[in-house]
Amino acid sequence: MTIRRAIRLAIAAAAIAGCSNKPDPSRQFELGLDGGRYLWQPGPAVAYVEGNEYGSQYQARGIQVIFPMQHSTVRPIPGLDIMIRPGLPVGCEIAFGDTCRAATVSFRPSSAIPLPEGTFIGWGSDYSGGAGTMVLEICEARPGGRIKGAIRHARLRSLVYDQLKADIVPSATASYLELWNWPFDLLLADSPYN
Repeated sequence: MTIRRAIRLAIAAAAIAGCSNKPDPSRQFELGLDGGRYLWQPGPAVAYVEGNEYGSQYQARGIQVIFPMQHSTVRPIPGLDIMIRPGLPVGCEIAFGDTCRAATVSFRPSSAIPLPEGTFIGWGSDYSGGAGTMVLEICEARPGGRIKGAIRHARLRSLVYDQLKADIVPSATASYLELWNWPFDLLLADSPYN
């Protein structure tokens, strides 16, 4: 079996409900995989802020919005994981991707899949070919604050865990997961992962 065929089979298996039809970029919460629709139903979203309090000032280091796998766990398991750098402007379009780290977006299927080149683990925006745009309407980067915005579009590159390099690397044969119109409006909890 060729590596290309193994990756395609792994990605097909990762699509729990499968891929069918073409994605509709005008719909909310739309996903597409290599030109076909990718069906996935997330659990309720949560948001965390990581930082420290200095006297009466809170210094945020990062904001995480998670659309978890639908099954219930103590710790929400991404699914879709959006990491946002604090201090970004509100009310304007913000670009991110492999050359701009204002935000990173990643998606992990419910299980890793062994491939000849490594273990397929998902897709990420901060690797070659990854890119996206988002808008923040409200960003109160502190516990109890509010984060409101939307990923307008993101293109995520397929990733594998390479045991020889002990690192996550882009897959040899590129596959792209795209998402359109992913809004979020959440209260920020103090990150349990500080």
